[in-house]
Amino acid sequence: MSAIIAFTNYFQAFEAAVATGRWEDVADHLAEDVHYAVLNVPFACELKGRNQVVAGMQRSLANFDHHMDARLLDIVSLSRLDETRLRAELVSGYERGDAALRIPVSMDIRAVDGRITELTDIYDPTWVAGALSWLATHASDLDPSYQ
Repeated sequence: MSAIIAFTNYFQAFEAAVATGRWEDVADHLAEDVHYAVLNVPFACELKGRNQVVAGMQRSLANFDHHMDARLLDIVSLSRLDETRLRAELVSGYERGDAALRIPVSMDIRAVDGRITELTDIYDPTWVAGALSWLATHASDLDPSYQ
């Protein structure tokens, strides 16, 4: 299975789990020793292992995303880097009250044998200051961290 198919399957399971809470479906797409990193934001982190990664995702969603009036995560493009690696360009967005935030994020993905082995969210530092200002104004009571 190609890295693009593995990522697409994971992404669909992730988006479904946000709505349904079926995180076991997400876990099925992750290698046991998966590594997840978030870079260039105050809540940057590294999570290792399927259980820790899924728990971190659940924590962030429960303490942040689920308190928003609207949430989006759209794939803008996918680029194959080699047989096991690809880069996804995404737009992450939130609405709370009358305020909206849209921020681009790059995700580096590695998949082996149909399972995700590495995920890295890379936020562009030139966008982070504006996003942090939005968070301070509209979501200071929330915590997007994974740990």
